[in-house]
Amino acid sequence: MEQLDHIPEVPWRNGGGNTRVIAVSAEGAPVWRVSIATVDDGAVFSPFPGIDHVHLPLVHGTIDLRIDGETVEPLPLDSDGAYRFDGASRS
Repeated sequence: MEQLDHIPEVPWRNGGGNTRVIAVSAEGAPVWRVSIATVDDGAVFSPFPGIDHVHLPLVHGTIDLRIDGETVEPLPLDSDGAYRFDGASRS
C-alpha cells in the first residue's frame, strides 16, 4: 500500500495498531470516518458509543474478533464483504 505512504499513521488509543485517516465528515454533518488500520498485535477496541464500526478486510489473512466477550467466528460478512458492529461494544 505504498500509495498511502503520504498519509500519516496515527497510533490507536490502546496501542494495538495504527490508522491512516482517508476522509472524515465535515463539522456539523453526521459523523463518519474512513480509515485504513494496520493491526500490529492483539488489541482491545476503543469504545465509540453511538458510532457503528464497519470492517472491510483489504488483504487476505485472518483476524480473531471478540465482541462483548464472545469470539465472532466465522465473521458474518455482508454481501459487500464487510462486517458491521456497534461501536459501543467491548472486545
